[in-house]
Amino acid sequence: LNIESDADFIRPEKRKITDVDFMGNTCRIRYRIDPKKLHSGVNIGAIIFSNVYTSFKVVITVRVPVNDDRRDLYMRKKRLTYDLMKLFMAFRLRKLSSNKWLLQAAELTTRMRSLDQNDPIFAMYQAHYLITASRTEEGEALLDSWQNVLMDSETPEALRSYFLYLKTLLSRDEDNIMFVARRIQEAFYEDPYDWRIAWLLQFVSIDFASDSGHKWELFKDLYIKGCRSPIIYIEALLITISNPSMLMRLDSFEQAVIMTAVKMKALPLQLTDRIVYLSRHIKQYNKVLLDAMKLCFEIKSDEDTLTQICAMLINGNRTDSEAFIWYEKAINTGIRLTRLYEYYMAAMPMDKSGTA
Repeated sequence: LNIESDADFIRPEKRKITDVDFMGNTCRIRYRIDPKKLHSGVNIGAIIFSNVYTSFKVVITVRVPVNDDRRDLYMRKKRLTYDLMKLFMAFRLRKLSSNKWLLQAAELTTRMRSLDQNDPIFAMYQAHYLITASRTEEGEALLDSWQNVLMDSETPEALRSYFLYLKTLLSRDEDNIMFVARRIQEAFYEDPYDWRIAWLLQFVSIDFASDSGHKWELFKDLYIKGCRSPIIYIEALLITISNPSMLMRLDSFEQAVIMTAVKMKALPLQLTDRIVYLSRHIKQYNKVLLDAMKLCFEIKSDEDTLTQICAMLINGNRTDSEAFIWYEKAINTGIRLTRLYEYYMAAMPMDKSGTA
């Protein structure tokens, strides 16, 4: 079995075990907790065991007591990071113009650096902004000032990969890009559970850049391994927007992608027919798909979408006031659907049915 960790504060003493490491049915796995990598509050990570046949993880939780000042700093940093990621997702989905993205990113990264000048990820966020805003000399100077720290062997691979990726934005030298692509690919092979490295890989690897199917499988595999970052859902959504045929089924990963689109009100017209078509094959009530089809109906008010919405409500045995609105709409439209009238009558409010 191969052994790896998905958190930089957990360090397994061995990277591989074989049958000689077992005493009977027992094998002791030693690991170290690096206190320098812990933050205040709850730290959650896992040791992952895998081979070609199986993969499983053991979750490790470390709680670090905090004083009020450190906790306040930690929470403020988390909030700024959340705000930047939310802003980035809106920009990726083109719900935010380039000018607004740059203005708001400038404000957030400046606040980050003011809060903690010694945080390397905050420095990288600001460098990324500066390069994107065509302030390349400032961005390059900031990256150079952190090079020794970030290229140190103790630096987490995800952070080092981000640094190397940002360097490629300064110079489009093909040899350098290929070198960085190899480094990031090696980092991902070492830690295939880290979505941050995978996200970077799609921009520097020719294989992923030229093959949307390959990229889709990359993100789906991360989901199967336990990743629930909305960033991978956004990237997968962008793939389906450019190529709706990539949405071939409605498994849990596809539903997570659709749910993200619904939450961000970013479901494009070209996906509505696809979602409604695939929903026909779902015979159980599913709130995620119901919400998605409601949004589809807002975008394109057609009979097919209305039929599938009512079918989903009937599958869920819904007779509440919200369901009645949809049943009534379908009845008035002349839609023919098994048990529609039965559920329409069951959901009808008392004042409409004339009963006391």
